[in-house]
Amino acid sequence: MMVSIITVCYNAANHIEDAIKSVLAQSYKNIEYIIVDGKSTDGTLDLINKYRDKISMVVSEDDDGIYDAMNKGIRLAAGDIIYFLNSDDRLNDKDVISDVVNEFNNNHDVGLIYGKVHFINVPPEVMPYVKEYRIIKKKNDLLEQGLCHQSIFVKKWVFDKTGCFGKSVFYADFDWLLSVYASSVKMRFVDRYICFYNYVGFTYQDYSNKWIMARAYIIYKYFPFGVFLFYLFRYILLRRLNSKRKHIYMHIKSWAKNFIKNQRKEQERCF
Repeated sequence: MMVSIITVCYNAANHIEDAIKSVLAQSYKNIEYIIVDGKSTDGTLDLINKYRDKISMVVSEDDDGIYDAMNKGIRLAAGDIIYFLNSDDRLNDKDVISDVVNEFNNNHDVGLIYGKVHFINVPPEVMPYVKEYRIIKKKNDLLEQGLCHQSIFVKKWVFDKTGCFGKSVFYADFDWLLSVYASSVKMRFVDRYICFYNYVGFTYQDYSNKWIMARAYIIYKYFPFGVFLFYLFRYILLRRLNSKRKHIYMHIKSWAKNFIKNQRKEQERCF
């Protein structure tokens, strides 16, 4: 199977070379490497041109943001499997692609494979919410842990089924991932590290109101109304409480979880 690796970038001269090298070092050779640049002005293209004979395709033109550039990469891709590696990330080791392709070959009904990532440059205020990726058993798991697109390999036919990323610059990959789950595409977890993911890199999204409300709208689309309300409380109210009030909230949350757990045990005894 051919794997199309797509890197979208804009003014990435300080870090894109590591991303390129990590792709070119792969032991699996049936790789199509596409770079979609947004007309960089900082020397990014000069760095790319150092490796031009080993890169399948380079496009440098104006776009309407990162997701528009990613969609452009999807349309250009000829591979059976698509993977997005940001310009400030790098693959974990030389056998990443080989191992993932083997997983697809051994699981023909799987449309999406995901693995773990090394989180780097995580802001201190975000660190408590960052979790190592694990097996997704239900839709709510996606809400709790999410999946960055750098952890995901997807068969191209999945995009034919779900469509590409939305034009919104806010959480379009999260929206797309939930649409994949809603479409009953079979997903598989591989217990290995895929890449080093720069948390505050090219696609970093902070927790200002515009990001929070965009995520809230996506949750409203795919989850029960009660989950939507809980999100609003957790992210809009809780994040604005001071540390003392937050401690009180965590105490109440712990008490509530224990209460529910005990109630379930009581119900089990009845049967």
